[in-house]
Amino acid sequence: MNGKLILFDCDGTLVDSQSFIHSMFMQSIAHVGGPSPPPELVAQMPYLSFKQTWAKMEGLLTAEQVVAASEYMMREITAIRASATPQEKMFPGILAVLDVLEQQGYLLGIVTNKHAHSLELVLKSNGIYQRFITLNHCDNAPPKPAPMMVLNGLREAGVDAKNALVVGDGLFDVLAAKNADVGAIAVSWNESANPELKAAGAFAVLEQIDQLLPTIERYWI
Repeated sequence: MNGKLILFDCDGTLVDSQSFIHSMFMQSIAHVGGPSPPPELVAQMPYLSFKQTWAKMEGLLTAEQVVAASEYMMREITAIRASATPQEKMFPGILAVLDVLEQQGYLLGIVTNKHAHSLELVLKSNGIYQRFITLNHCDNAPPKPAPMMVLNGLREAGVDAKNALVVGDGLFDVLAAKNADVGAIAVSWNESANPELKAAGAFAVLEQIDQLLPTIERYWI
């Protein structure tokens, strides 16, 4: 072990889940006869918790529709995630990155606005659940950008802030790291990099997975 901890976000960082989650969200709204959500909510969805997402639909849907649609979405997503053909697969190249980091002695953890059961299903369906020594999610800490997920990860791993790094694709990832006095590398595998990521304090903003290992190495030089 080299005494350093890498805390990964899940959706959009390790696994390509954005299109799947968006599709299920739209299907759930249609299931209860609701209107299309505003574009700004759709853009925020990958970075919000399940509860935060549906809270933003209040006013567009009745309270009864919110409950029915959210229950439908959770039921359908859970069934699909538990099936033999997972929809949320790792980005090509991520498994190799995890392999090298483990070989180099890094400790690995998760900080995500997903809920515990959803996180477990996604990680297990991709065969990487056992790689992470600390799993931080919306059921054991306030959602990002609050720093508690990051701070809990440090405590569980026995690592101080200067020896930890957050890797994530969203502004909330960078802010959560900053709020915990931890460095952050922002990634943008799916789309053009958001200029706010660098402005928020990210050490680097990457668009290619093969940039990640050398950037992690450079962070501690």
